[in-house]
Amino acid sequence: MDIFLDSMVYLKSVPVREIDFCRILGSDSVTVQLPRVTLRELEQLKVSHPSSWTRDRAAQVLACFDSLITLGDQVHPGVDLHFISSTPHVEMAKYGLNPEWNDDWLIATVLEWKKSHSAADTMLMTDGIDARLTCRHLQIDTVELPGKYRHQHVRNAEKYVGGLR
Repeated sequence: MDIFLDSMVYLKSVPVREIDFCRILGSDSVTVQLPRVTLRELEQLKVSHPSSWTRDRAAQVLACFDSLITLGDQVHPGVDLHFISSTPHVEMAKYGLNPEWNDDWLIATVLEWKKSHSAADTMLMTDGIDARLTCRHLQIDTVELPGKYRHQHVRNAEKYVGGLR
């Protein structure tokens, strides 16, 4: 099974090494696909986000990627990380995708991956309603990050916001 993660999932989750992707997806093996657009978005957040927590978290996630890719390590048994070094060549307008939106670049990458790896189950993990609806329209499976894998900082913020309602 191949899974792509929205960059916000990386920010909101515990470290990727602590996420049991095999259990979440009901698969014996999972490859987390890491496209360039995700790295680009995390780099932008690391440099320019107004929140120091988000800047620091993006830097931590990027450092983890660097270590995993450089050392060629598994995320953990049954879960590998694969860097996709090319950008998608999908005609974005044909699919109603906007090249100015990072999520649409990610979805275009998933579309291209599915076309060239038709034997593999492929999905996108995202909490974004726009991305989920777009994926549904394009017949891409999606899954949300289970709450127990959310970073404590995020869980606390969600409880606070929920208490305001």
